[in-house]
Amino acid sequence: MHREYFLWVAFHALDLARAGRGWGIRRAMAATKRKRKWKARLRSGRQCAALPLATRDGELRVLLVTSRETRRWVLPKGWIEDGVAPHEQAAREAYEEAGLRGDVLPEAVGRYAYRKLLPGDQTVTCAVDVYPLLVRSQLGAWPEQRQRETQWFGLRQAAAAVAEEGLASLLLALASFDDLRGGVGPV
Repeated sequence: MHREYFLWVAFHALDLARAGRGWGIRRAMAATKRKRKWKARLRSGRQCAALPLATRDGELRVLLVTSRETRRWVLPKGWIEDGVAPHEQAAREAYEEAGLRGDVLPEAVGRYAYRKLLPGDQTVTCAVDVYPLLVRSQLGAWPEQRQRETQWFGLRQAAAAVAEEGLASLLLALASFDDLRGGVGPV
């Protein structure tokens, strides 16, 4: 297996060199490792999302972001990375995608599934664990600010805005729970 892998990387490096890209074997091996990690994540289909919550004018609100490609409203989410706790990864995604800082809870409040569109019209089913993020602030600048829009919604409005049925159901369940507790006070 190692020999076959090395030969594949070597031939890949030669192809890149012939194409004038000037890559060496080390760069080709690094690119191949990244590709393998990406494929492993796709096979697992496991993602984590932050559920950014704040109380505004006595109403519990959730922040949604637009996806980069389809521009639909979603929660900040990403692939679960090796060596990082899922709730910490969810908080990292909220920072990168929406500039949010706050306290993330270590227990997921729910899970939903959706079909992720891949290049070549392929899809993979992703299971997304959702972790509440009690938002303290939104920064003025963040890494993906130019790639996404952000907007605060009431829970029912957010459920109507998202395309994923499982996420909409989760948001509606949270809205019902908020109604039962009176919709007042901190999260």
